[in-house]
Amino acid sequence: MKKQHDERFEVLGEQRTELLKRCGDQLDDWGLTMPDDDPLLFHFGLDDFLRIGVTEFWICNLLDEGYCGKYL
Repeated sequence: MKKQHDERFEVLGEQRTELLKRCGDQLDDWGLTMPDDDPLLFHFGLDDFLRIGVTEFWICNLLDEGYCGKYL
C-alpha cells in the first residue's frame, strides 16, 4: 500500500535517512526485527523528532474491515 507523506508532520529527506539508520541500529541492539515495511517518522508538526517524534511500522491495514495494526 502506498502511504501518503506529509512534510508538515513527517521527517523527510536526509534527516529521515539518518534517523532510520539510528532506529535500525537501536532495533539491532535490542535484537528486534520489524516487518519489511517503509516506516513513517512523525514529528507532529513540531520539527523536534528526537524529543517528541515516533517511528511507525504498519503491520496490517485493512480499511474495509476497519482494522489497522502498527508498531510505534
